[in-house]
Amino acid sequence: MRAFLDANAGAPPSEAVKEAVAKLLKDNLLNPSGHGELSKALRDRIEDCRAQVANFFGADPIEIVFTSGGSESINTAIASAAAQHQGNVLFSGAEHPATISAVQIHAQGRGLALPVDGNALLKPFDAKGAALVSALWANNEVGSINDVNALDQACSAAGVTLHLDAVCAA
Repeated sequence: MRAFLDANAGAPPSEAVKEAVAKLLKDNLLNPSGHGELSKALRDRIEDCRAQVANFFGADPIEIVFTSGGSESINTAIASAAAQHQGNVLFSGAEHPATISAVQIHAQGRGLALPVDGNALLKPFDAKGAALVSALWANNEVGSINDVNALDQACSAAGVTLHLDAVCAA
């Protein structure tokens, strides 16, 4: 018997997901930016998915950006915030290496690690003047789960965007 015990590194997809992806790949090996009817149908399907994700999160579809994975998402968020705002990019002191690297590359010396407790959970912080707060929803090493509502309230009160890495929470 084989056991898979490293779900934080990525869990095998369910059979339903495998079947859906196989069907999508079989039926849609197209360029959604193409000009043909089939490309337009695929583009419409992608936009329908975007609307569903937006609805789930109570967001506007224009706010939903699909990327190839966690690292690309992290780099996109941090690069954008660092370019648009002069404040520090605040991040959890127990952050994933992808975020730490993105802060080092894009924040150009304006990265500031926020303190965490013994469970790798963020301690209360003041986000005023920050360019962005980036935090893990679920820690990839120890599995602790940050209070997303508290993070959102702290960032909203300071008028700062919260970037939430939810890869391990998904």
